[in-house]
Amino acid sequence: MHALEFLGLTSLVFVIAFTWHAATSSPGVGQTPRSAIIEAWVNIAIGFSINFAANLVLLPLVGARLTGGSNFWLGCIYTAISMGRQYVIRRWFNARLHASVTLLDRVLAGVGRTAVVVGMLCCGFVLALGMAAVLNRLLASAS
Repeated sequence: MHALEFLGLTSLVFVIAFTWHAATSSPGVGQTPRSAIIEAWVNIAIGFSINFAANLVLLPLVGARLTGGSNFWLGCIYTAISMGRQYVIRRWFNARLHASVTLLDRVLAGVGRTAVVVGMLCCGFVLALGMAAVLNRLLASAS
């Protein structure tokens, strides 16, 4: 067994174990681990297909010669790396997003939601007036 095949098989085992762990984990905040892994699989299936075809076309242009099998094992390695990266980033982002929303909710509770909504409407009105003035100047200078 060549090193590339060994790394490819190891990557497949990692992907299977990772998928099993994510599918059976208890949900946390934001996206559930199961839906995160499903999203990752869809992304990986599309990415693997594009990468496989691109490697067959692009690598020979730079002098690299890959067989279909080598390209497959290389894709498996990149798949394991990509799946882990995407899952971790998604879970981290959802935890940060949840923390930000919780903090914002506490701030809004202290200020009063009605005051915040009125403030947002006023800011939106001022922004719309400013954009209208800029658009008016642009149209006037174009004439």
